[in-house]
Amino acid sequence: MILIPNHQVLARLRHGLIGALFATLLISGSLVHGATYFSENFDATNTDGYISFGWDFGKNGSAAEVGTDFWVAQYPYADADYQPLEPAPRQPDSSFFWDSYVTNLDKIVTPPTVDGTGSSRTNGGYLISDSDAAGGSDNIGSLSEFWAITPSFSTVGATDVWWHADVDIDNNNNGECIVDLGFSVDGGTTWTQVWATAEPQRPIKSFGFNQNVDNTFEGGTPIDGYPVLGSYSQTKTWSGIHGRWHVHLPAQANNQASVKMRIRYVEPADAWWIALDNILVDNNPPPKGSQVVLFEQFESGIPGTWANTGVTRTNGLPMKWATEPLRETDGTLSKKLSATDTNEVNVDLVRYLQFLRDRGTNIAPTAVLNWSVTNFIDYPDLQTYHPNNPTDGRLMMMLAGGNYAMWQPDTSNYTNDLDTPSLNLTGKSEVFLDFDSEWLHGVYNSLDPTLSQIFLVEVSLDGGATFNTIFDYQKGLSNIGEASYFMHHYIPVPQAAGKSSVIFRFHAQGLDTGNAGTRHQGFWVIDNVRVTANVLAITSISTSGGNVTVNWPGGPGIRLQKSTNLTNPLSWADIGTTLGNSTHSEALTSTPTFFRLSKP
Repeated sequence: MILIPNHQVLARLRHGLIGALFATLLISGSLVHGATYFSENFDATNTDGYISFGWDFGKNGSAAEVGTDFWVAQYPYADADYQPLEPAPRQPDSSFFWDSYVTNLDKIVTPPTVDGTGSSRTNGGYLISDSDAAGGSDNIGSLSEFWAITPSFSTVGATDVWWHADVDIDNNNNGECIVDLGFSVDGGTTWTQVWATAEPQRPIKSFGFNQNVDNTFEGGTPIDGYPVLGSYSQTKTWSGIHGRWHVHLPAQANNQASVKMRIRYVEPADAWWIALDNILVDNNPPPKGSQVVLFEQFESGIPGTWANTGVTRTNGLPMKWATEPLRETDGTLSKKLSATDTNEVNVDLVRYLQFLRDRGTNIAPTAVLNWSVTNFIDYPDLQTYHPNNPTDGRLMMMLAGGNYAMWQPDTSNYTNDLDTPSLNLTGKSEVFLDFDSEWLHGVYNSLDPTLSQIFLVEVSLDGGATFNTIFDYQKGLSNIGEASYFMHHYIPVPQAAGKSSVIFRFHAQGLDTGNAGTRHQGFWVIDNVRVTANVLAITSISTSGGNVTVNWPGGPGIRLQKSTNLTNPLSWADIGTTLGNSTHSEALTSTPTFFRLSKP
């Protein structure tokens, strides 16, 4: 039994010394506020049913792609369960398969939840817009829009509003569309953007390709300018989203009587897809604890306290997680300006662009292998933007330019684990892991997993003897060989609470055959790895109207106990109504009363 608090707080109440109330006054970072403003899991009915509930699945008069409309896909997710029927319906082209990888070829077509598993694998439904399945292409300048808008909901009383959803937004590596998320507080007349992604070729094509009669149209306008390379931004990105997604809405969304949320394709241009499930709008931030147990930014390389297993590659170089830039498949750092050039250039995009700037912009485009610097010569103002996506596709986007931990394979199959130090979490009631992650699959073979790239986050509760998966990038809707995915993951790890020897592992496995230098190569990059925890603790004790009220962060198995005799350990008794709750009130008495929390 965990007997908390760790120290006493004596409270002298009004009307005399009524009771000695003791608690550890530690505010929990995961304290549940309890205010839900909107939620939807798309399990209740079909597309027409949700329209009758007040959803708006619409498009503007410029939208010409046939089949990009938002629809609710329903289990069992056969082609016929996807709408519209014209052109012929089909599932999204997910690259991964559930559980068996080998024997069960049912595609994972539902977006990933907090542990990476498909959110509605065996029942229910989810929301999707699949531009890749559509006919036609609404290119830059078409001013085409497709949207899904929630019914109106109230945030009256809110001082903080968050959007959460299980999401897979797959960006096209040579695409040009924009996806954005926003809200309205005036019935949809005006919208405030809170997040946007642009596909990598948009900056270039916005100059060179224009359907609109307005010759001044510039493709960055819908997202108020392009993301910044290597910015780590959670609000503007070149990458897709994969996992449980959390977006903090600005203050304009607080305390509003009528709020709507909108996710939207702008000029989808035969993009891939937007898939969402389990939408929740509330006042809770992403799950994390109030105490920081571990925080690593890899500013000085991989710490010596982290286990970093590896092997010797065929070229004699070590194959491990590293804080160096991305490598060529032969292990070199070369990105040559010509076939005879001996310069080995860092292929981290931000650092590579700096190299080109240092060399000057008067380099003939044909002189750069697997890259065209035409963009930097013809459009020098775009040097702070992402260029036309390189044909070899291995240049990083959101985490480029900084220090990070990175894994990238070559043509041999490798298994490499990066482990945190062992953590003593004794006395912790809740444990959480969060980290930045940018990843891209270079190859997948459904019949032979040894040809696959497998990225897992695991935890050991016994000092590294055994590990269990807490996040799997291959168990939800996603794709290979396109733009990378980037986001900050927040993962509750309840099984680690109270354990004395906990290790978190980043497991990377597979190979990358490439494709004659013209295909995205696979990689996985992590940064800002943090383990946080909460202590089982009473957060407040107050009196009002003749009652005493005790508050604490509730959770499975946690209950409040009380005693009137601190010298007798057998006097503690459960307050039966408090199991699973987080507050308790009772009448004040003249008998000194003590409270504590208990968890078996």
